[in-house]
Amino acid sequence: MPSNPPKKMTPEQMLKAQDHKCKVCLEPFSSATPTHVDHNRTTGKVRAILCGGCNTALGHLRESDFILQRLLAYLRWAEPSHFLAYGSFADLRFRPSISEESFLQE
Repeated sequence: MPSNPPKKMTPEQMLKAQDHKCKVCLEPFSSATPTHVDHNRTTGKVRAILCGGCNTALGHLRESDFILQRLLAYLRWAEPSHFLAYGSFADLRFRPSISEESFLQE
């Protein structure tokens, strides 16, 4: 992903810098797609423009890396063939520190 936007960037400038796409899922924004200015809930620092789905997901995950890693591990454990069919996560070379097997042990 590109670097964080400068501190004084307007939402319009952020959208242009993000090529009018959600910073997380990369889906293009349209006139029918509301945009959300994402911010750190503790510091108030603006981070990027997200779609409603990604902004809501981030909130539901409580911005927790631990929960996100467990969710990814759970998906890989519960639906490995379905999960791997999309391929986008493999392209990111992201490997959660929690193994899928940990769900079998709980």
